[in-house]
Amino acid sequence: SNTGGGTLSFSYTGAQGAHTFYARATDAVGNVQASPGTQASTTIDSVSPGGSTATSASLIGPSLTAFSVSVSYSDATSGATKIDLYQRVYYPYTGAFSLQQTQTFAASTSGTRTFGYTPTDSAGMGGNWYDFYAVVTDAAGNTYTTGSARVTWDNNGPGCSITTAV
Repeated sequence: SNTGGGTLSFSYTGAQGAHTFYARATDAVGNVQASPGTQASTTIDSVSPGGSTATSASLIGPSLTAFSVSVSYSDATSGATKIDLYQRVYYPYTGAFSLQQTQTFAASTSGTRTFGYTPTDSAGMGGNWYDFYAVVTDAAGNTYTTGSARVTWDNNGPGCSITTAV
């Protein structure tokens, strides 16, 4: 209640999701504003999105020069808006995860984003393991870290030798 003009404020604790508010004025003699005044909207979202990471191949060799990493996501409240893809390379068993690619997009409640990836042999070992995971961010800033997916790249050919006994 406000009896002299000015600003009226209130607090609201509601359920997850979108909420719209409006005010209607009533004067001292009981006249009520015919239509709502300016509307205000807000979304309450304290729930993290969900997601998973998958690769187009689990074992690749010399004939495959690229593969894809897919991240599936869901967020029923405000919608996912960004995916950060992280990758770790083992040479073997070394290396920390590092950010490789980011996709930012209009808020969406579910979907799949695909990242292209080309392996490199910077250590000269003829192959590596690549682990990937993603961080999904929704429009409210909540995040979810997916499990990881691994691709093994073997660029070394098999070897054998023949030994003869005399």
